[in-house]
Amino acid sequence: GRASAKRESQEGQEVKYLWTPQEGPQLLYILADWCPVVFYGGARGGGKTSGSLGDFLQGVDEHGANWHGLLVRKTYPELQEVIRQGKEMFEPLGAEWVQFHRQFRFPGGSTLTLRSIERLEDAEKLQGAQFTWICMDEATNQPDPSVFRVLLACLRWTAADVPNKRFRLTGNPGGAGHHWVKKLFIDPNPLGFQVIEDDDIPRMYIPARVDDNKILMERDPEYKDRLEHLGSPELVKAWLEGDWNVVLGAYLPDFSPRHIIAPFTIPEHWTRFRAVDWGYVDFTCVLWVAVSDGTIEGVDRGALVVYRELHTNDHTAEEVAEMVADLTTDEEEIAYTVMDPVAYGMRQKVRGRKGVTIA
Repeated sequence: GRASAKRESQEGQEVKYLWTPQEGPQLLYILADWCPVVFYGGARGGGKTSGSLGDFLQGVDEHGANWHGLLVRKTYPELQEVIRQGKEMFEPLGAEWVQFHRQFRFPGGSTLTLRSIERLEDAEKLQGAQFTWICMDEATNQPDPSVFRVLLACLRWTAADVPNKRFRLTGNPGGAGHHWVKKLFIDPNPLGFQVIEDDDIPRMYIPARVDDNKILMERDPEYKDRLEHLGSPELVKAWLEGDWNVVLGAYLPDFSPRHIIAPFTIPEHWTRFRAVDWGYVDFTCVLWVAVSDGTIEGVDRGALVVYRELHTNDHTAEEVAEMVADLTTDEEEIAYTVMDPVAYGMRQKVRGRKGVTIA
């Protein structure tokens, strides 16, 4: 099959399949090579990584030296499982793993390069590079959607006309990049399997569930039971069923009405600070927080009291800063302001120049 790794005997008669896609979403994922961008995601253990490697393999025989792939994960240790699976699938076909270059090299000239991208700057180092196939494996671990856009610009090949150049993403609900992946791929068509055609690039979502991976279920029938001990009930359900909505309550599973208190006048001597979670298309959230010293009944010493908040989107950093300044009264003494680490890596254009961080 075109989506299988196979090896023929010397007589050219016997064909031994080293890997073949499983019936269901994994096979559909591989057969969707006509779609420029596909997100294959949902449950943990759905066979997403092996499916991506199999998808890359389709172009090796077809395009040879004009087929060059890039697979990224957030950290290098996360790539070890990809390397292991890649060796199992590729080495019997004559491919060589070159550790120094972190690259699989095939006899016909095709290559698959593995890289770790922890922040936007890592992705920007690849600007100017060209690939015919790119995969963000476990994309929901990547908090910055700008990484996807930077890598998407690398999907090009000027040496020859290579049809079906494509970008692939995989991931599970609940990671740091849950919201941007959900907004881009799931919200426009929650059921998946149809091309999303809007003002953005044509793309498709192919849902995966753990039960789709028949091989895993046969070889490790206790896998689902182990997952149930790794997170809150909401998050476990999201992992097992690929539910992108139920996970919204899993980030703060211990939140309850007891965390909401009646309004009171905050003592002037309490330490106050602001906390910022930056977003442009997604919402920016700014919280004004006071630290209790225990003098107010019912508010324990060290408790953080949120007494004001701002939610907004589609505003530049300067515009948000003006809003924050307007909402902060002259009587307030703000000790400091904290921002999430992503804001120090994200770039915005200021007076036509790119390079100033949001922070």
